[in-house]
Amino acid sequence: LPKTIERIARRHEWARWAGIVTSEAHSVYDGLGGTTVEQLELIARYEPLYSSLVSDCAEAHGLGDRSAAIGLMPYHEQPLRVTVGFAHTLQVHKTDEWVEIDNLLRAVEATPEHSVAVVAADQPANVALWGGLMSTGVVKRGGRGAVVDGGVRDLHQILPLDFPVWALYRCPLDIRGRAEIASHSKPVKFRGVDVREGDLVFADANGVVILPIEAAEDVLALCEA
Repeated sequence: LPKTIERIARRHEWARWAGIVTSEAHSVYDGLGGTTVEQLELIARYEPLYSSLVSDCAEAHGLGDRSAAIGLMPYHEQPLRVTVGFAHTLQVHKTDEWVEIDNLLRAVEATPEHSVAVVAADQPANVALWGGLMSTGVVKRGGRGAVVDGGVRDLHQILPLDFPVWALYRCPLDIRGRAEIASHSKPVKFRGVDVREGDLVFADANGVVILPIEAAEDVLALCEA
């Protein structure tokens, strides 16, 4: 019983934490201390496009297959919505140990503005890797969406936020005792695609395409040609 009470208390603390907007400007993009005008213009130019075109142009540019493996589904009210942003990477490790979500909270706190959370899993965990707490924290920090190699839960909390999420399935199971956030802001492999912090993420009803940030302008030029 004492452990149960402690867990409930911690959950209330996390809920309060999720609603706090930090005054610190979170950014890892070129150490500029914030998203630049050029980066916002890049997002705006990509938004009228669709992932099939972006994928085709990435291949035409010699990047190969930059599309995340099939199976990701949009879990938001506007299934045709397009979301573009810069990758904020989270690496999930499957575990049978009960691990509190401190690393998860730190990953959310590190969310850069105009980013899309890219949640990669080292192996299937059959658990919700994204939920209402993370969505609320990311929204407060200016995040644009999340793409998740696993389950999503708390849709009754996520949908009112107008926060787009792509995931493999719905699942009510808590991450603790099943998986943990092992790291964030480091290179990951997301459903077959190598992703670094700050790479360009394009997600829509067709799927998710992730481009190396240094190639984003060249691919965009092909899309707009």
